Amino acid sequence: MLFDFIYSYHVIEHISDFEKAFQKINRVIKKCSLFYIGVPNKNRILGYIDGNSTLREKVSWNVEDYKARFRGKFENKFGAHAGFAIEELYGY
Repeated sequence: MLFDFIYSYHVIEHISDFEKAFQKINRVIKKCSLFYIGVPNKNRILGYIDGNSTLREKVSWNVEDYKARFRGKFENKFGAHAGFAIEELYGY
């Protein structure tokens, strides 16, 4: 079965082998169809600015993000919920 439309919102950054996930998506989507993907922007200055979280939680999460950046661990594979830079998604 092939699909006309595939929707993925804040999922891919939680998959350890995201490249394999894209290969599987390419296998099941019709040619010239739509694939909508939403991921966190890895190049963001601040994250967690909306939603139902408290200000304390938002500040804490952003501090943790910057700690991971400075340690070179701001990557999805390290559990950082970093997301992707747009360049990382080209070609899929």
